[in-house]
Amino acid sequence: MTNTVTRGRPSTVDTGRKVAKHLRKIGTESAPSRYIVQQLAAQGYVEFASKHTGKRGRPALEPQLTGRARALLNLARNWN
Repeated sequence: MTNTVTRGRPSTVDTGRKVAKHLRKIGTESAPSRYIVQQLAAQGYVEFASKHTGKRGRPALEPQLTGRARALLNLARNWN
C-alpha cells in the first residue's frame, strides 16, 4: 500500500490510518468522494452492490465494506 509515485499529488489511501479514516465514513452523509471509494475498491476494501431505487433506469451502486475492511476497522480501534 505504499505510494511509489514520486511526482504528483500524494495518494489519499496510502496508509492504513488513512484507509480506516475513509472506511468509517462510507454510508454516512460525509462519505468520501466516488474517486476515493473506487481506489478503496481497487485495493479490496469496498465492493459495489446494486441498489434498487424503484425508479426507471440503471440501478444505483452502493458501496459496501468487505471482510478485509471490517478487519482493518477492528484493528484501527486500538490505534488511538
